[in-house]
Amino acid sequence: MLTIPQIEALRRQNPYLYESLRQIVSAVNSMGQRLRIDPQPSAQSQAGTTIAAPPPPASLAVTGARGAFSITIGASPVTSPVPSAASDSTPIFYFLEAAGNAAFNSPTVYALGPALTANLALGNVTRHWRVRAKFIESGYSLYSYFGTQANPTPVSGGQVNLAPGADTSGSVNLDSQVQDGASFGRVVQSALSSGSIDPTKSGVLAKGSIPPTWNGSFTYASTTSSITWSWSGLSIFRADGTATSVPNGSLAVTGLASATSYFFYPYWDDVANVIAWVAGGSGTPANALTAKTNAAAQQQSLQGNIPLSQGAMLAATTAAGAGGGSGGGSGSCLRAGAVVLSRDRGTVPIESCRIGEKILGRDGWTRIIRHEVHPADTFIRLHFSNEEILDVTPHHIFTLADGSPM
Repeated sequence: MLTIPQIEALRRQNPYLYESLRQIVSAVNSMGQRLRIDPQPSAQSQAGTTIAAPPPPASLAVTGARGAFSITIGASPVTSPVPSAASDSTPIFYFLEAAGNAAFNSPTVYALGPALTANLALGNVTRHWRVRAKFIESGYSLYSYFGTQANPTPVSGGQVNLAPGADTSGSVNLDSQVQDGASFGRVVQSALSSGSIDPTKSGVLAKGSIPPTWNGSFTYASTTSSITWSWSGLSIFRADGTATSVPNGSLAVTGLASATSYFFYPYWDDVANVIAWVAGGSGTPANALTAKTNAAAQQQSLQGNIPLSQGAMLAATTAAGAGGGSGGGSGSCLRAGAVVLSRDRGTVPIESCRIGEKILGRDGWTRIIRHEVHPADTFIRLHFSNEEILDVTPHHIFTLADGSPM
């Protein structure tokens, strides 16, 4: 508490100055009490003070867990610097100290005011603790230690945010020592490739798909009991701007019935990095399905699979001799109703053409050597600048003026 011993001498000599100084002293002391500081602090030594310091705090207990320290102080036995004046209950203020060494060199001081408990989040550090008390107008009490003055007990804050069963060896890892929060959570390694989320991995819950695009097509050769698919020049263009070149190859399915149409569902396996075919049908291997099914289309488009056709590809065995065709999408065909130029009959619908007839192609008159009619459920309509239209299956290949396929 701030005092001016000479102020009484001014009462008669200069009452105006006396009253001004008295109000200043009163205001300073009032402010000090509100801020819990002593405007004229006493030394640790009690010599020369008029009000004795309180006894040291009765006890000090400290625990640490998950990076936080919990402190409980036992109150000093008195509540007033003037025990005989019950109405004068000046509070006791407590000052907690923490240090990284038992000698308390350069301690950190926490002014707690009259509070007897505190929670301090300091992280996984080890600290020694002690506390002392004082009235505003008194000096400090002696220290109370957690442990003893000669051997204060160190307390560790502990690992931060430890999950149940966490490793406490000191190494921090995301498996057990960091918990998911309300807004953010961890991503399992089974969902990552080189640190990035990979939709093909089992750790990603795929409710939809991110379809790539691809070019190229399949061709097949058939006999009365077999169908052999071949492919070359296939490329997959992905949503992230990368591309995958599919190795050239072939698939021979044997043991089939003659003069029968079969459906095939090829896809790129993004995990095994190979072309695969939906199984569960006829032949050896059993990739020739006798009907289109939603289950087969779903299997073709499962997570980690990239469909290489727009639905099923159709191929047929022959009644006799050899045959063939192409696929990809619902085939590579013109729609019935498209017209071609016959050398003998003029402009005719393509479905009316017969084997042996000659029609005009890009290399001149071309003789028809095979005529097949396949069912298809998806077509693309092209509109030309001369107002004509052409309907084709989704992966029909066109040859551009420069000779390149499209």
